[in-house]
Amino acid sequence: MSTGTTMFMTVMKKSCATVLSPDSFHRDIWKLFPGRKEAKRDFLFRADKLPGGLYNITMQSRHRPQTEKQDEFYVEVVKEYSPEFVKGGLYQFDIRVSPQLSKRNSEGKRVLQRIYKSEQQIDWLKKHLERPTINSSYASEPVCKIVQMDVIQNTEASFKSRKNEIAYPVVDFTGILQVLEPDDFKKMYLNGIGRQKVYGCGMLLLARLG
Repeated sequence: MSTGTTMFMTVMKKSCATVLSPDSFHRDIWKLFPGRKEAKRDFLFRADKLPGGLYNITMQSRHRPQTEKQDEFYVEVVKEYSPEFVKGGLYQFDIRVSPQLSKRNSEGKRVLQRIYKSEQQIDWLKKHLERPTINSSYASEPVCKIVQMDVIQNTEASFKSRKNEIAYPVVDFTGILQVLEPDDFKKMYLNGIGRQKVYGCGMLLLARLG
């Protein structure tokens, strides 16, 4: 069993009218951690649009957010917890990801290949979740095993760079997984999966089954 890390799960609402760009959430969430502006980001989040002009935001962080003196969010819950994963344990999972691969082009430069085909997106997530354990000399020994997986929503989002607008895939998955190596799985859970975390991707939501 993996133990020993204190985390905070925060659930809050935000008016759609205050979201000026895709990275607005990320900038405003940083305001919940005053004094840590130059620190490495250690939170993950996702934002789901609700009827009535609101977003529901779920965030996991390694530091307790300072929710009192701020007016960016309506904070409903801040729950302290210690993520513990049991070898052989089954978990319901939900995750929003942006499937992308980093490859070298003909000039030897690293470029991103964005994945839009459903079959390839499923393979991409499976490879990320069922990655080999860190200390394993056997490529067939995964961190966890996917028991069931379904695509809930497959969309596209975009952001503006200095030169142009860049689109990227956004896919919501749900399913059941079995943890095989708790310590390595915990590291994956804390770090998140894939790219575009600044835009609300990569956080693995889990519920223990049984």
